[in-house]
Amino acid sequence: MTMKNKTFTCKICGREVQRNKNSGNMGSVCNSCRQKYRQVKMKSKAIEYKGGKCEQCGYDKNKDVLEFHHKNPQEKEFSISAKFNRSWESIKEELDKCVMLCANCHREIHSAEHRQTTVEEYEKWINPISEKVLKKRKVTALKQKALRDSRDKKIEERKDKIINSNIDFSRYGWAKQLEQVLGIKSAAIVRWIKKHMLVFYKENCYREKNIDNDDIAKILQLYQEYPNAAYVAKQMGIDAGRVSLVLRDNGIVQQIANAKKVAMIDIETGVTLNVFSSIQEAGVYCEDKVKTTRSKNPSMNNIAKKISNCINGHQNTAYGYKWICV
Repeated sequence: MTMKNKTFTCKICGREVQRNKNSGNMGSVCNSCRQKYRQVKMKSKAIEYKGGKCEQCGYDKNKDVLEFHHKNPQEKEFSISAKFNRSWESIKEELDKCVMLCANCHREIHSAEHRQTTVEEYEKWINPISEKVLKKRKVTALKQKALRDSRDKKIEERKDKIINSNIDFSRYGWAKQLEQVLGIKSAAIVRWIKKHMLVFYKENCYREKNIDNDDIAKILQLYQEYPNAAYVAKQMGIDAGRVSLVLRDNGIVQQIANAKKVAMIDIETGVTLNVFSSIQEAGVYCEDKVKTTRSKNPSMNNIAKKISNCINGHQNTAYGYKWICV
């Protein structure tokens, strides 16, 4: 039998169904539609048996709206609407215990059987709030509003001071100059402007990524006078990490206090190939090697970390060599 003969399209619902003798999907109508047909047929027969209209208001426009209400719930054996697959005699016996009503009249009867509770009554017992609590909440809300208004006023005043100050925000050191105007530390000033005046900061303020050649020359000059990245950063008014990047880009290895010398050893022969003054210097040596292998943009911190792990015995080799402190 071909796949085409194993399935067919139901003429009523249009679904493509599998032929199955056990489930009754045979012929040109699916089993679901056959069951629906039986339900519709039996309900139509039941409606006709009970007079064809609502016994309370006379509604008879739509058969789907008509329902069967048991006069005495104690005598109810089954719900008629859910058991149209039973025999007509069984359904007829149950219909004799019912009156036929439209959905609206049916709901009204059942609604009258229950105690009606208003929204106000529910709210009286669900999450009740005393007058004392309401008054306290109102006072709290007023205090919070006053605090917000005061904070917003201070923010606007500080913004006016920053905008009206005669400071060149396009050069480094502007945050240091604002210390005298606002009375707070430069680091806090930068954070505050980034939070409350981000557009102003992006358009006007000196940013680390905009370091020009004059800035680089001054960084190198200051580092020669005093080889400390934190000192240079403080003098320039920029981040120490940015200073370290400038030094590295210009081939300068930072001098680290109390740094241990690191030896690079050949794996096969055990011969010491090179000795570096610090892990960072060894990392600079390995950086070009890493760039040409797996990583396109290696992080200096990751390179130094792997060398450090090798020294501390957490891994055997790093970048093709053994590493020890000497």
